[in-house]
Amino acid sequence: LKNKIRENREENYLNQNTYNGFINTDEGKIREYFNEFAEREFSVSQLEVFAKCPFKYFSERVLKIKPIEEPTEEAEPLELGSVLHSILYEFYSKVTEEEIPINMQGTEEFLNLKKILFEIAERKIASLNLNSPLAFFEKEKILGIEGDKENSILYKFLVEETENESKFKPKYFEYSFGNIPKRNTNFSNRTLEIGELKLRGTIDRIDIDEENKFFNVVDYKLKGKKPTQNELYEGLSLQLPVYLMAGKQILEEETSEDYSNHEMIIYSLNFKEGKFGKDPVNVKGRGKSTANEKTELNNNLIDSIKEKLGEYHNKIKNGEYHLSTLENREEKACNYCDFQSFCRVKEVFE
Repeated sequence: LKNKIRENREENYLNQNTYNGFINTDEGKIREYFNEFAEREFSVSQLEVFAKCPFKYFSERVLKIKPIEEPTEEAEPLELGSVLHSILYEFYSKVTEEEIPINMQGTEEFLNLKKILFEIAERKIASLNLNSPLAFFEKEKILGIEGDKENSILYKFLVEETENESKFKPKYFEYSFGNIPKRNTNFSNRTLEIGELKLRGTIDRIDIDEENKFFNVVDYKLKGKKPTQNELYEGLSLQLPVYLMAGKQILEEETSEDYSNHEMIIYSLNFKEGKFGKDPVNVKGRGKSTANEKTELNNNLIDSIKEKLGEYHNKIKNGEYHLSTLENREEKACNYCDFQSFCRVKEVFE
């Protein structure tokens, strides 16, 4: 009997009924609610949650259920990551505005850049008032282990930037699009619209090749890995393709010129040896591509992502919040999920 019940659950867990997460939107007030809900701006990270598990999205964003967290007075690593973003934004904004040359090690200009970067960092980190051993170690990784500035994330970053011989130069930093509260960032009031879907977000950096009219989107990461081709084409990793779309829109506003996308780049700020620096996302697979071929591959990916985004938006609007259907659901969606205790996924699949 137990096996029979399990088999029945596995066979019928996607039947379209309320018990399985399909909300009846025919009722007037419910239909009105979800119509209004779908008209709001969505962040890319919210839609990535929906892509992996619609029920988790429903719990977080519709029901607004929040896990109980232990209070802490210390800044978490994620908060320190935000500070690092802020440091790099202020550094490049100053360098760009004052037209300070980015020159290599051993030059007076490099020493000046180093001074500017660390002064900004010391001021921002001092304002956090960090005291715990964990926060102290995170601070040392940014400013220098045991006071050695050359053994730090910031110094690695500066060397990486000054050794850059590419035609692509950093141009726009922390550039937001859509209705995001204005911070110390560049800002576009234009929402990114894909069909009826409205998107908002912030691009860490846009590098441009002014001569050939190409651009790269750059995303800083303290940890984590870059998206795989499967994650991109399956619509599980949406951020960088969306940033390509938004980047083109931003450049049209800023320059009134038609720039073509070139690369999506993960910029690892991981302090570990061999982990630091730029890592372009591979859309093609093996082999090199010309600049125009890269643009074509990116545009094909963008077309695929647009379809996925439209599909997710329609499901959100129509009240389809079932459990994850991913084959590798445990790895992609369920591990460390705060909602496992009441989503019934283990009842269905175990």
